[in-house]
Amino acid sequence: MKALSDAAAKSVTDAKDQRTKELLWREWLYCELGAVPDALTGEDNGTSWWKYSQEQAVADLVSAPTSCTVPAVRNAADDADLRPEVKYFGSTDDLAAEEKPADGTAWSLWTATLVASTALAATSDEDAGVSGSMGIARNAHGKVAYLKGDKRAKDWVLQQRKAEFAFYDSVY
Repeated sequence: MKALSDAAAKSVTDAKDQRTKELLWREWLYCELGAVPDALTGEDNGTSWWKYSQEQAVADLVSAPTSCTVPAVRNAADDADLRPEVKYFGSTDDLAAEEKPADGTAWSLWTATLVASTALAATSDEDAGVSGSMGIARNAHGKVAYLKGDKRAKDWVLQQRKAEFAFYDSVY
């Protein structure tokens, strides 16, 4: 009987630990996205995703932070980074261009929401024909193609994460 009681107690502890990890991973996901999936439900509809932050200073904010950080991804042996720390920015005023230094230091990237809105704005500019110097129309085809491709990749990841969220939501 003692063994059964110990196994039950361990199961409860493991489930609580897993939930804590998943909340932390979700915080990092929303940091990367710069928003929450549309299908998110709950008491605040997920609009205040930063309230669940492990950092009290972030959790106390009234509105979403302009930037947030996802820690480095470590290898299985925990002796080297597979991916460095990433700081995500939700405004081009805070980060004009993304940067992935080759020396393995922290990356500075835009959130998926900012990439998507920039791509949509660039598409609108392309469709309208942005006027250049001396009234000559110019189109940012290269930039638009890059941003559209990047948006497609991020949209795919977003859809995958929505599916994962639906799965994990159904488990709890």
